[in-house]
Amino acid sequence: MKIIYYFTIIGIIILIGCDNHSDGNTIVNVPLWAQGTWYTDMSSSAIKVAEITSSQYIAFQVTGYDNLYNPIVAELLRMDCTSVTNDMVVFARDYQVKKLDSSNQISVGSQGIWITIYKKNNNGSQSYNIIYNANGGSGTMANSTHIINEAKNLNANSFTRNGYNFIGWSTSATGSVEYLNEQRVTNLSTTAGATVTLYAKWGQSYTVIYNANGGSGIMENSIHLIDETKKLNTNTFTRTGYNFIGWAFSATGLVEYSNEQSVSNLSTTSGATVTLYSIWNPISYKITYNANGGSGIMVDSTHIYDEAKPLNNNTFINPTDSTFIGWATSSTGNIVYTDNQIVNNLTDIDGLNVTLYAVWYFTYIVPGSNLAAKLTWLQNNALNNSNNIVEVNNNESINSCVFNFSGINNITITLVGIGAERIISLSSNGYMFAFGSTITLILENNITLLGRNNNTDPLIRIYYGGTLIMNSGSQLTGNINTGSSTSSSPGGGGVVVYSGGTFIMNGGSITDNSFYSGGGVSIGSAGAPEGIFTMNDGEISGNFATGGGLGGGGVYVNNGIFTMNGGKIFENTSTGTGNGGGVYVWYFSRFIMNGGEIFGNSARNGGGIYLNSTTSLGALRLCGGIIYGSDEAVGVRNTVSDSGAALFKSNNNTAQYGIFNGSIWNSNGDLQTTNNTISVLNGSLQ
Repeated sequence: MKIIYYFTIIGIIILIGCDNHSDGNTIVNVPLWAQGTWYTDMSSSAIKVAEITSSQYIAFQVTGYDNLYNPIVAELLRMDCTSVTNDMVVFARDYQVKKLDSSNQISVGSQGIWITIYKKNNNGSQSYNIIYNANGGSGTMANSTHIINEAKNLNANSFTRNGYNFIGWSTSATGSVEYLNEQRVTNLSTTAGATVTLYAKWGQSYTVIYNANGGSGIMENSIHLIDETKKLNTNTFTRTGYNFIGWAFSATGLVEYSNEQSVSNLSTTSGATVTLYSIWNPISYKITYNANGGSGIMVDSTHIYDEAKPLNNNTFINPTDSTFIGWATSSTGNIVYTDNQIVNNLTDIDGLNVTLYAVWYFTYIVPGSNLAAKLTWLQNNALNNSNNIVEVNNNESINSCVFNFSGINNITITLVGIGAERIISLSSNGYMFAFGSTITLILENNITLLGRNNNTDPLIRIYYGGTLIMNSGSQLTGNINTGSSTSSSPGGGGVVVYSGGTFIMNGGSITDNSFYSGGGVSIGSAGAPEGIFTMNDGEISGNFATGGGLGGGGVYVNNGIFTMNGGKIFENTSTGTGNGGGVYVWYFSRFIMNGGEIFGNSARNGGGIYLNSTTSLGALRLCGGIIYGSDEAVGVRNTVSDSGAALFKSNNNTAQYGIFNGSIWNSNGDLQTTNNTISVLNGSLQ
């Protein structure tokens, strides 16, 4: 078969004769290069390529005239196939143009040409047509043409029918729905040139929407006909630490339907929408306690995901000359949890047994005639992996003690009062205790650390890698810090947690301390890693932030993380123009509140909490606890001279209530500046 094309190349009129040698397929469109531009006839006949291999070719004989209508001869020997794709075939060849010049001599030039060919069979029938039938509806729809073996969407339905909803297409007028609106289909017929009729299906239907309700993932809606039974979609939502148990009509409702349950008439109103909410059951797991060289038996403890619960008290008998320090997650690991620590989410696997291993340190009763002598002995004689018990038998005054054990690691120092409350006072300005890497200081029962009225430093400073643990019966009090604060030496009243330091408050009290910001506790960091303060219990009260401008009478968080699981922050004050009587959150910091109470604090703005953080992770995540507002009784309510008795948000901070799904935050709503009490339980406002 031969097809003739007329086109122009560089001012020359050329007639091309094309013999097709491609298994009887017809060339339909030939885009050609002319005067630097591609010209392509993309007509409706351009369709999918038939089978062509690189061994095939097209032969041409080319004649024509130049712009002055002088005859020329151009010879194109043959064009070989150079590439094959799903939609086109490219042939390429150099040709020569022969022409007489002004001296009647033959000049020879060379020019390349590339031809892209769109092909179909001789009978033009690789396609089939779909006709759309209204089937009782009204309106018109254009047919659609589909290529065999090629996926293509059905046309969007434009038919209508009074009192009915369009629900899909069927291949017969009375058949069931086989295809949805605009569904992508392939080979409704494999017969070239065939016609397929699709009939609109009408029904009085409602839509079921599936809500993850704290889970994650996406589920498609399902369409249900009134008076017909149909299965709900298979649940594909997931939630870390939870099992899916069914669907309810509200986020907090009881399970009404199981997964994939067959249902009918969830609504009898045509066009209605029904929302089903995933209902989740938290997984449970057991913690098994391993003596790890000790002796005795401890019962397992059962824990529920997202519920904070203390570990069992250690009852193992210690090895000779050893003291229980805490729990590790391996037999040779470092301490991860202290005795009776409140924990949650040690695993997200249902029914798993998590083993915690007792950590034993060699125990030394530090010798010395008084506390100062004992601390000196400890500085010179401490050993690796040792628990050093410092017994305080009397009220004593000491100089600043900065622990620095060169080459010695994993040292625990436990201060315990013997017989009664023992007060340790600071005889000169400076830190009472400062320490860092691999050093843990534990304040046990009957220990009170008393600061100075005109000090220049916080009472305790924790450097990178150091840990302070306060247990029930311990107290930090009376440190009035009038010194300064810098990024390399942040200040505070009672405790400063510097970059990479950790403070765990299991009990005790921090009271009657003051500084420019962070009267009780200051989490101050010049950068990563953040300082960490976890409050499981205890009291922070009667502290002052005195500088104005910033604040944080009770707790000041500057590039750190404060997690409050329990305890009380009350009757702290940020004076003058200072903000955040209870807690001030600033500069890439986060406050995660899982429990506890914040009450009776006062400031200019944010009597309970003041947010001025720039972190994208959320300045406040409130899972549980109470922040009292000005609507409560005197002595309980937080108060302000300006705004936000309970909470004040500055700088477009993110404050939300909700729950953590593992490490993923699931918000149940936003919190705004308010004078009213905020109470949250299990991620829900009360």
